[in-house]
Amino acid sequence: MCLLATGCKSHNDEVAQKLEVPSEALTIAAEKQMTTAKMTMQEQVAWSIRDLAQRRGVAAESITVSNARPVTWRSGAIGCPEPGMSYTDALVPGVSILLKTGDEMVVYHAVVGGEPLLCPWGRAETPVYGEDSDQI
Repeated sequence: MCLLATGCKSHNDEVAQKLEVPSEALTIAAEKQMTTAKMTMQEQVAWSIRDLAQRRGVAAESITVSNARPVTWRSGAIGCPEPGMSYTDALVPGVSILLKTGDEMVVYHAVVGGEPLLCPWGRAETPVYGEDSDQI
């Protein structure tokens, strides 16, 4: 973390001039990278609720958690492959979060500690459930 903002700014300015990128963009990217920390599963659930509330224009309190559990995804697509994309064929530890808003069920997928991804039902794949995949 930069303790002297002026030192960081001058370095960002130098990099920005070389890359022809506004220095503010590099400062924002650097701050985001420094503050990025792994989320707990509870934080992933809370993030998903806030995201869905914003997307649907509803109060977060109106969204309920139907299921949230650790899973293993069958590939780097984390159970939500996009058409035309290639993914690793490795097992990926992750989380599946099923939310309900009104009559709609919505699923979010994530890697362990990562930001959840809203996955459309038509693309959602079934994960491999582990023996210790307790719900929260």
